[in-house]
Amino acid sequence: MESAAEISEEVLDSVWGIPGYDTTHMPREDLSRRIPVSIQALLDSLRDERLTDPAREVAREIGYSRALSGVPIEAMLQSWSTSERICVQHVLRHAEEFAGPDVRRAIAVLNVVFAEVARHSADSYRRTQAEVTAYYDRLTTDLVARLVGEQQATPDEIRKQAQAIGSDPTRPHAAVVVVVAAPDAGLDLRVERHLLAVLAGHTAGRILVGRLDQHLVLLCPLPGDDHRALHALLHRAVTDPHRPGSFLLGTSGDGAPLDAITDVCVKARQAAQVGTKRGWTDCVVTFEDVGLDVMLTRSPDTTAAIIAALDPLRGRPELLATLREYLRNGMSARATARALYLHPNTVPYRLRSIEQLLGRPLTDVTGLTDILIALHELELNQRAV
Repeated sequence: MESAAEISEEVLDSVWGIPGYDTTHMPREDLSRRIPVSIQALLDSLRDERLTDPAREVAREIGYSRALSGVPIEAMLQSWSTSERICVQHVLRHAEEFAGPDVRRAIAVLNVVFAEVARHSADSYRRTQAEVTAYYDRLTTDLVARLVGEQQATPDEIRKQAQAIGSDPTRPHAAVVVVVAAPDAGLDLRVERHLLAVLAGHTAGRILVGRLDQHLVLLCPLPGDDHRALHALLHRAVTDPHRPGSFLLGTSGDGAPLDAITDVCVKARQAAQVGTKRGWTDCVVTFEDVGLDVMLTRSPDTTAAIIAALDPLRGRPELLATLREYLRNGMSARATARALYLHPNTVPYRLRSIEQLLGRPLTDVTGLTDILIALHELELNQRAV
């Protein structure tokens, strides 16, 4: 039978080119050094008719190195299957030199040995991948905490940490704050995985995951300054009938490099807070859509005083509806009558009643601003009920 070196050369030629076994993931020289060691260990196992400890260690080391180099596990298992086929072929080439039972026993041992090494490699691969993932997750969580926390990292610290996890700190990132309707650790994790699955492949790099005010926060690298594509993906995520549960997404509506991400995160958090206050769920709330609400949320006393101006109309829903449509239709009584299916004379009559109850003319620009804000807040409060 040929030497381990000859078999190794044939194995190398056969496995090199399998997707993952290429120069993107490893030098060919590295593979050519490893294969003879593994083949020799396997031939020793064939002689001993059992998987030897050295062969087991070789299998684990290969699983470890392939996981670190990013070779798909399917490619690694295919390489073991290819190696087994070549070894069996070499046994069969020399079948006439041995008794029939010896050949069958050798092939059976090879089947067992290769099944074992593949299992040990796969176990080592998955264990290494889990450890690496956990390590990078810790780095990512720490980076996000430094970005959104009170103790800001320096630009140099941000650059180093971002590069350590393969993220471009100069690329604009949008912030997404996730508010789960019925929060628990299991549901939070499922929502996170759901969002990452929807967003995967559509962002311009690694999505950074962390926490902001106990809520999940995603920092998504944008393929430019266009937030519309991200918004469409987020909308798809919250309306997916197979989503793991109900949740709300607050987004910044813009992006910034990582060393200037704080303001972007604040906008996303405020958008999420407004949506939560209103009782919304399964929707995307963008900061630019709720800027007025953010202002009102910051000044609850002022907001209450403005809303109180509409108290005289609270018991007259038909007057509130007329006032709302009148302002929506550019203060046109005729358009308001059409919108509410009213007689044209009814609207002017109601408008005079409104002015009398409010104690101010609707032509008063300053007062009209307060009325618009009050109607806006009242409408949102009613929607949240």
